[in-house]
Amino acid sequence: MIKRHSYVQNEFDDGAVIWKYYKLPRFLDLIEKRKLFFTRVDKFSDPNEFPIIAKDAQAFCMSIDDYRCEFERIKRQSYVNCWRIDDNESFGMWSAYSDLETGIAIKTTAGKLIDAYNYNEREVDITIGKVRYIDETNEMVQFPGRQLNCLYIVFAKTKPYEYENELRLAFEDSVNKDKEYLSIDFNLCTLIEEIRVGAMAHPLYVQMVECILKENGINVPVTKSNIK
Repeated sequence: MIKRHSYVQNEFDDGAVIWKYYKLPRFLDLIEKRKLFFTRVDKFSDPNEFPIIAKDAQAFCMSIDDYRCEFERIKRQSYVNCWRIDDNESFGMWSAYSDLETGIAIKTTAGKLIDAYNYNEREVDITIGKVRYIDETNEMVQFPGRQLNCLYIVFAKTKPYEYENELRLAFEDSVNKDKEYLSIDFNLCTLIEEIRVGAMAHPLYVQMVECILKENGINVPVTKSNIK
């Protein structure tokens, strides 16, 4: 099941609009396999995303070396899938994670994301929540009295990332921790509400995307982005 958890921010309702931006090969892989891609946290491309903060080590009554070891251990068995909460598209997200000619954005809602996984019983429990953006010079990553675990680490980022306005799915898996990525089944017919293609896409590209979706039984609107 996908569940909310008291450790993470849940100030969003099921109707909150969310987006995920894809380059074409990754989108085609999604449609073919019908699985969302979860990245092991230690494989995130930006090494500064999960900083080691000395204040946190103190809060857990640990030496900085012991804290670092435990922090890195948890990262190596935690998996995350990321979305953006926003009523509108984002030029920054198109630029960072897709492109304006062959890129694709999925528009949906938080509720549809949850339902797309929860339509059947699942073995993996996944936590959904908003990322909390903290000032590492003044705050601890989360709050006192909480366990140092996957939820503590992956639902907090530093202030420079605040523009992403991120919603995350996350879980910890010690059995498959040797795998850098895990793909999890989702019902795409439930998940996808609308598809946007890049503003610079050729009209024939729009038709191609429509055909790919219909061939896979996904009947949703395909529109062109206005962001250039």
